[in-house]
Amino acid sequence: MAAEVITGIQTWLAKPGRSLAWLLMLLFCLSHHAWGASGAVEVRRLGLSKVADDTLLTVILDRAANPRVSTREVAGKPQLVVDFPGARAGRLPTRLEGDELLVQRVVTETAAPGGGVRIVLDLFPEKPFTYWKLSRPGAGGQTMFMLGIKADPTARPLQARVVPSPEPQPVPAPPPGEDI
Repeated sequence: MAAEVITGIQTWLAKPGRSLAWLLMLLFCLSHHAWGASGAVEVRRLGLSKVADDTLLTVILDRAANPRVSTREVAGKPQLVVDFPGARAGRLPTRLEGDELLVQRVVTETAAPGGGVRIVLDLFPEKPFTYWKLSRPGAGGQTMFMLGIKADPTARPLQARVVPSPEPQPVPAPPPGEDI
């Protein structure tokens, strides 16, 4: 009986077109795109919080990434920009309210699917600041990217200073408009 079943399956698969159809279905099921796992990092969540004297932007990613952080000025207002080129967006808010100290609001921009995610922090004018960035592993293989912003009365307005990870210590940053 078992030999007849195997022979029947072999006969069915041997018919023209069926073998090719099964092969194509198998390749499709094994592909990363079939399961939604493309090569792009996913920006899953973000939040803004106040911790002591620091304002923290926390971004949850599906895996490690190295975002570009830059400063710029638009219509006389300073901005801190975090770019994740080629990233895909999870369920992100389009806008978050600020902390009423340094950050007026946070705006999330996404390009076409897989085109990148940009997080723009609109800052209060004439409020000098320093910032630092840090990435660390999170639960379930995720990565937590943090951008800390601190008021710094010794810095000139519209000029931010970046601090390398992992020990946050203020150091000079490039002038506004340059990438880090």
